[in-house]
Amino acid sequence: INAEYMGNPWGLGYRQMCRFFSGRLFALPSMQVYDYFWRMDTDSWYTAPLPYDPFIELQRRSCLYGFYWQRSDDWFVTKQLWATFQQFAANYPIPQTNLSRVQRLVTNADGKYMDIMFETNLEVGALSVFRDPAYHALYRYLDETPPYGFLRHRWGDAPFRALAMFMLLPDDRRCRLKQLPYKHGKQMLPTPKGHCQR
Repeated sequence: INAEYMGNPWGLGYRQMCRFFSGRLFALPSMQVYDYFWRMDTDSWYTAPLPYDPFIELQRRSCLYGFYWQRSDDWFVTKQLWATFQQFAANYPIPQTNLSRVQRLVTNADGKYMDIMFETNLEVGALSVFRDPAYHALYRYLDETPPYGFLRHRWGDAPFRALAMFMLLPDDRRCRLKQLPYKHGKQMLPTPKGHCQR
């Protein structure tokens, strides 16, 4: 695996970060005293006062996971992810309705995996979901089974999170957190007034 880092912009530290935010974060003893988490990256911030409290918004809408944006990741950092997920699903007792939901949400009409991800640089969630045995079983399988994609292919926590949340949560328990005045790196997202603050 080390030889594959040559010429790759994502070094070992970044890949380990993806592993950490995918699964190891939620096993930390310091996390066990909390019911919810709110994640932002170190290059993320809010550009104006928030129009609402995301924790209260999740509770108001009976949601267990809140995200700001969903899109497709780059294909070259999701290589073999869908195939490895399918191997996991064939060996773990996931209800067929849940697997059908994942299939519907991450593949197109031809069954091609669309590299779907949540932008995890801003996410809010109920930790009960991330303590679910099925969540940790999925993480361990992807982490410990060839092709060891977190390290070899730089699987991100973003496409992993999408697969896990689609597998565990019905559509109405995942909520998009709209209208937050948010910036991540150079990416500006709409403010509550519908435009970007710069």
